[in-house]
Amino acid sequence: MLPGLLRTGFVLELIRWKDWGHSKMPPFFAAGYLFLLANEPHAAQDLVRFAAWILFCAALLAFGYGVNDFSDRDTDRRAGKGNAMHRLGPAGAVAWLLVLLGIGLAALGPYLADRRLALMVASTYALALAYSLPPLRLKERGLAGLLACALAQRSLPLLVGAALFRRFDLNLWLFCALFALVGLRWILLHQVLDAQFDEQARVHTFVFTAGTKFSLFLMKMVVFPLELATLSAWLISASRDLPAL
Repeated sequence: MLPGLLRTGFVLELIRWKDWGHSKMPPFFAAGYLFLLANEPHAAQDLVRFAAWILFCAALLAFGYGVNDFSDRDTDRRAGKGNAMHRLGPAGAVAWLLVLLGIGLAALGPYLADRRLALMVASTYALALAYSLPPLRLKERGLAGLLACALAQRSLPLLVGAALFRRFDLNLWLFCALFALVGLRWILLHQVLDAQFDEQARVHTFVFTAGTKFSLFLMKMVVFPLELATLSAWLISASRDLPAL
């Protein structure tokens, strides 16, 4: 079954590129560029670190979405929702996830001797697994599921980059908060759009429990204003340290 993965179209479907490629990768590219700006004059090693971190982020997102699809195979089938993992079978799906895990770890392999970086990487993968898989399956634990998704897909990968470039300052923590709020907005929107499928499959997400109306209110009147305020605070702070902004 795995040789069939060589088809580009199926690989993109399997990693769900359309769900994260255009929305989650550009912010990581922007963050990496800021790491490079902060390190000026930067050496060639910084560009290598940048490339390694971007590869890690892409592999991590593909892995996280893959684990979620793997854990949702039965519920997606009941709801009539497409899931590329159905075409792999359990053994093929596990093998594919191990490949993605290996790519992500290999990308940062030369740097994992740094204990802080290794801890960040381990925490990111652990939370990605806890979001989808039992016994925790944070996806169905209300607010904890929203926070876990936002952190695993946004803030924690950013912290991995910060550890890689050794850039822990006020600007980084503001940027990290901004990433978390962006992640909260996206996962709320995603759950709202999936509400019909989740209701059919009886997947008890935050939106399923709290209701679509309240979730949209929370997204528009709480999360998004906080996002704008945090972005403003970050711009004011970072522009003092990075004149290029």
